[in-house]
Amino acid sequence: MLYFECPSCKANCETTAAFAGKAVFCPHCGKSVTVPTDPAAVTTTPPAPKPKPVPASTGITTPEVAAAQARQNTATPSIAQDPSGNQIRNVVLVLVGVAVLVGVGIWLASDPNGSKTGGGPNPVVVMETSMGTIKVELYQDKSPITTENFLKYVDTKHYDGTIFHRVISDFMIQGGGFEPGLREKRSKFPQIKNEAGNGLSNERGTIAMARTNDPDSATDQFFINVANNAARGLDRSAKGAGYAVFGKVIDGMDVVDKIRAVEVRDIPNSHENVPVKDVVIKSVRRVQPTD
Repeated sequence: MLYFECPSCKANCETTAAFAGKAVFCPHCGKSVTVPTDPAAVTTTPPAPKPKPVPASTGITTPEVAAAQARQNTATPSIAQDPSGNQIRNVVLVLVGVAVLVGVGIWLASDPNGSKTGGGPNPVVVMETSMGTIKVELYQDKSPITTENFLKYVDTKHYDGTIFHRVISDFMIQGGGFEPGLREKRSKFPQIKNEAGNGLSNERGTIAMARTNDPDSATDQFFINVANNAARGLDRSAKGAGYAVFGKVIDGMDVVDKIRAVEVRDIPNSHENVPVKDVVIKSVRRVQPTD
């Protein structure tokens, strides 16, 4: 593995000798950069990891907290303090309650359809675009946080009328956050935890979350890989966090390939690789997995 400094954000990027002289995607700032061909501009020494912050102590006890704990301990008698002779009844009720909870848990975990999450088959969404239909299976068993976040945007129809605003033919197509005219659409929900460590790779046809340099900053924007992009550092960047894959195209890769081939342009001081003609996401809807 080789490392070089991104000329835009000055962060260290991972690459291999095979990409020397080629344009790649910086996983930190999102801009296209060219891998240096000069051996002096690259290094085989990975950047030093940042020191982990020392967690703040949580053992602070004020006099008020101590007094409240003392009152609670006094007001809640243990079985040994119960003079009423109801100890056995209380124990039996607790055991029955535990048994019921365990039984419910086992029932929820069982899945006649073979899903690992107990919620049936993985959800499927259909994305209607101005260039055709794309069907995507979402891997909620591997990426539960990311899948839930994406479906919240789907169910609130956030993606309706947005565009694929960034297209790189040998890399990916990105959308979900802008409307025609590059009007940014405000995200509706908080940023989510990065699930890039779920074992899924940014291979061709997979869908993953776009984000900023902060690993836990994904909101509404996503991208579909049109090439096997693990070598670009998308699975694990120099800072130790990659881009979370949460599903895969199961029908419509021909449409994805049509989109990747559209003519693009750069807008100075604004956006790069923008389709000359808008590629509109008309709608994204859930469908039954068997549809």
